[in-house]
Amino acid sequence: MRGDLDRFRPNDRAVGGDTQALNDGDRKRLVLGLEGAFLSKKVAGRIEAGYRSWDVDPDSGASGDRTQKHGAVGRVELAYQPWAERKTRIQLAYERTSEASAIANFNDVHRGTVSLLHPLVPRTVDADLTLGFTRTDASEGPRSRLFDLGVGVVYHPFDQVDVSLRYLYRYNDSRDELVIESSFARGAREFVFISHSDGDFFQNVVELGVDIRF
Repeated sequence: MRGDLDRFRPNDRAVGGDTQALNDGDRKRLVLGLEGAFLSKKVAGRIEAGYRSWDVDPDSGASGDRTQKHGAVGRVELAYQPWAERKTRIQLAYERTSEASAIANFNDVHRGTVSLLHPLVPRTVDADLTLGFTRTDASEGPRSRLFDLGVGVVYHPFDQVDVSLRYLYRYNDSRDELVIESSFARGAREFVFISHSDGDFFQNVVELGVDIRF
């Protein structure tokens, strides 16, 4: 069993003078977990479930977001090893939680991954394939869906050294984007600007890493 209390005080983000842009908030969370083998010796992992609240002080900032959050949270991490004599593993992870937001009171987050780890050369070279999905819903503002696909190879030249090469493709799709209208006067003319945020993007990432253990 684990309990958390996080206090968020975004007073470093001002909109003018001492005016605070976002509201203060307190996140309380209580979860219970089970860890070990499930159904068979080939499946092991951890399951957590619990309750969290995100209480907001609506008078602490200039934000019009008055959303409070109360509900269930959880996490599932499972690893399936089909063959005892090989290190091939299929891993599943899912998490439902709430996190601090840069534009609203909080973000609701659903995050899941499925990965396959397989030894190409026993004790020398391992390969992995990962599929991931993250949905982020701001309490007031845009919603986004992030998809990622990764493939990697890890070379173990020594017991204490790993050399890895990994490619990751990421695609983000956003909805309910923010629209901000601003204006200023210059002489007898007034200039009006409308800014529409766009969180859509794609990335190609290549990572080369060396892990040395002492």
